[in-house]
Amino acid sequence: MRHIVSVAVWRRLVDGIRPLRVRLFMADTQTIPYAGLRPPTTTRSAWNQVLVEGQPAAVPLAVDCTGLSRLDAGFLAALGPAEQERRRRGGSLRIIAVDDHQRTLLRLLGHDRLLTAVSGSLAQDLSCQVSCTETEAIVRIQTSALQNERLSLPASYAWIRCLAVERLIIDLEQLPHINSVLVAWILQLGQAAKPAVITLRNVNRQVNIQLTQLRLHHLLTVESIP
Repeated sequence: MRHIVSVAVWRRLVDGIRPLRVRLFMADTQTIPYAGLRPPTTTRSAWNQVLVEGQPAAVPLAVDCTGLSRLDAGFLAALGPAEQERRRRGGSLRIIAVDDHQRTLLRLLGHDRLLTAVSGSLAQDLSCQVSCTETEAIVRIQTSALQNERLSLPASYAWIRCLAVERLIIDLEQLPHINSVLVAWILQLGQAAKPAVITLRNVNRQVNIQLTQLRLHHLLTVESIP
C-alpha cells in the first residue's frame, strides 16, 4: 500500500529535522580559538604538531580566527598537510573566518574548502595565487592581471594585512610588461604588507626597463630573470 505525503507535511518534517542535524554537528565539532592553539614557536612544523597531534584526530576540528588582525605564515603553511592528515585519521579541519580579508587570503592560498560558510561573502578573482612558508609569502601574478579592473580597489590588496610574514615576494614571471594599475597595486600591496621586506622576482627585460623609467628600483628590490 502506497502512502502519499503532501508537500506541506513533508516540509514540516524536514524543518523539524534540520535543527537536530545542526545541533549534532556543533556538538561533534571541537571549536578552538586560534589564540588557544598558537604554539610557542610559530614554525610550520610546530603548527602542524598542534593541529594534528594536539587535538583528537578523529574529531572534526574548527579553528576560530574571529577578531584576529594577522595570521602566522607558519599556521597557513601547515593547514594543507594538517587537513590531509586529519582526514586520513577520520577527522577534519575547518577554519572559521568572518572577516572578508581573511577569507580572501585563505582563498588565494587555495584553502577554500576549509572555510565555513558565511552569508554574503563573495570570492573575487584577483589574478594572482599565493603560497607561503613560515617566513615568506610568494604572490604569483597572472597575465590576466593586466586587464583586471578589481586591482584598483582597496580590497584587492588589503588582505595582505592579515598575514604576518618577514618577506613578501611578488613573482612577475608571467608578465610581458606592466601598466599603471598594476604598478599602483604592487606598491599598495607592499605598503600593506609592512614591516615585511618586499622583493620583485623573475622580472623580465621589458618590465625592468619600465621600473627603471618609473624610478622604482630604490623602493623595491628587483631580481631579474637569469
